[in-house]
Amino acid sequence: MPADTVATQNAITQLIAASALVTAHCHAHNYAAPGKPKIA
Repeated sequence: MPADTVATQNAITQLIAASALVTAHCHAHNYAAPGKPKIA
């Protein structure tokens, strides 16, 4: 596998991880808000 392919996969993995972290944080905030939680 070419090195740039590995680097691209690494970047995508980090992007997905960061996105999941932000999503989890936002959901945690929504659940802390008053009223019904928003279900996506």
